[in-house]
Amino acid sequence: MLSLVGKIRFRTLFAALMALGCFLPMPTVNAQEAAWGPARVWVSGSKEQVFVVATNAAKPGDMTAELRFWWAGTKAAASNQLPGTSAYLEPIQGDIVELGTDRDGLKLLAPDGTVYGYSASSLEPVVASWKHLATEPPLAWAGDDSQPVVFAVVQTSSLIGPTTTSSDAANANDTEASQDGIASWLVPTKGSSAAPTTKYTLLALRRGVWQRHAFFREADEADTFWIAGRNEHAFLFWRAEDRSIRFAEYAAGNWSGVETVTSRGDIVRAWAGSTSDGPIFIGGSGPDVRSLRLNLVARDATGAWVETGAVREGSDYLTLDGINSGVGMALGRLAVARPGEKGQVEFAWGDATGSPVLRFAPLTARLESAPRQQSWRDMLLPAVVLSVMTVLLLSRRDHVLRPAAVPSGLMIAPVWKRGFAAILDMIPAALVGSMTLMLLRTEFGLSEDPSQLLEQVQTDSAIQEKLIPVYLLQILVYGLWCMIWELTTGTTLGKRIFGCRVISLDGSPTQGRQIVLRNVVRIVMVSLGAPGLLITFLTMIVLTRNSQRMGDVLARTIVVQAGPPGPIPVARPRNDHNGEPPTKD
Repeated sequence: MLSLVGKIRFRTLFAALMALGCFLPMPTVNAQEAAWGPARVWVSGSKEQVFVVATNAAKPGDMTAELRFWWAGTKAAASNQLPGTSAYLEPIQGDIVELGTDRDGLKLLAPDGTVYGYSASSLEPVVASWKHLATEPPLAWAGDDSQPVVFAVVQTSSLIGPTTTSSDAANANDTEASQDGIASWLVPTKGSSAAPTTKYTLLALRRGVWQRHAFFREADEADTFWIAGRNEHAFLFWRAEDRSIRFAEYAAGNWSGVETVTSRGDIVRAWAGSTSDGPIFIGGSGPDVRSLRLNLVARDATGAWVETGAVREGSDYLTLDGINSGVGMALGRLAVARPGEKGQVEFAWGDATGSPVLRFAPLTARLESAPRQQSWRDMLLPAVVLSVMTVLLLSRRDHVLRPAAVPSGLMIAPVWKRGFAAILDMIPAALVGSMTLMLLRTEFGLSEDPSQLLEQVQTDSAIQEKLIPVYLLQILVYGLWCMIWELTTGTTLGKRIFGCRVISLDGSPTQGRQIVLRNVVRIVMVSLGAPGLLITFLTMIVLTRNSQRMGDVLARTIVVQAGPPGPIPVARPRNDHNGEPPTKD
């Protein structure tokens, strides 16, 4: 038979392994197709990856729409592999103002002015803010193919970000921003602190810091811009007054001379990109924006801009809806996506030279659930709690495994009653949290629709961060509620409803320090969330004989309820002989 020490060590090890299991990321896959169909599609990429984003909203600005993501890496283009879903690219609710892909991943500008980062291999936080920088959306937006840089063109008159002198620019990365902890500094280049005088300004986002770059007056009369980037070179295209397309390149603080890309005036919609050979302009021309033919324009060996050919679909020219379809350069190839006739996103690759031939195929509709993001910091507190719990259980193994001195007429309360009592005791905390959310709904940007509110809380990481203080307030209210009740009555409202109360391990009434200690431990375990709940139930069910949680073990308390009465004492027979044995007559 196992010794007492062996038993407790085995049970403690079992509980620790089970509890640690809940901290590990466990991705789940939902292979069922949702009732969702694409209405608009975007394509964005770099030399190492491509992103396809689609929404089921037919018109921009629909914040109730669902955005879905697909991704492919460096091996995809060589083997014509289609982009697929990723556990780190879960569907989100909202809309897109602009998007572009730099070396690190997709950078998406949302209507609320926040720049979000997306990657197929990790969950990225908020990258930067636009609303603290400019009052209007950018005129052009693109990521650098090879560097963690995002370029944007904006009207100078819309800039509202703070400016610094050249001496402050070096310390801009170490300076706190005014709102949401987002760096939104507008740092001038080359030591110039003068405000820009051109109609437009070029901005570059590096490591959360916006930097202003000089522009040129030749583009002051432009009405439309397209931009691409590679190795920190910005390739800028714009439409001139005569409807021709012009080009200039920005590198190392200087702009090149202005070049004419094409004199065609029938270009309705266009996209910019780059390959290892240089910038590429993709022009869409046709009778209307819903029926465009795509033509590639690039530099030849002499540096002159020439049309390399028209994009084809099979043996015919590709006819594309310029509003709802996505076009981009990714992995050195032309990438095109469009809404399919059968409610799917269709995607095709093509060479970036000559007249590329595209063959569209539907992307998978399977959705994957992202695993919980874990780091050593996230696991540090639960690991410390587990270690302390193991040491305490081993040091108190005699008390943990010894039957409690339950007074006559009482018995240990079952775990299920304590669980339901705890749920009832959480109601005041839930009410406080709900009232707080109602008061701060506008500040947090929460929807008035309860169903949308629930979805926001579950899916929006920015809102989840804002709600952390509310969550901590609820935990504190729950702990104080239980502590005050137990200090004054020896039980809580939930326990009283189920006929339970708290006493000391030796059967005597509890003291104030015991109640405070057991409720402080309660607050700590609840703050751990699901891991704390699992540890609590494992301790009550597996590790302790008297259904004690960690707070009970430390405070030497138990929870009891009314039980069967004790043995009825038997009356002694009457003795009229003062203890002397009766005598025979």
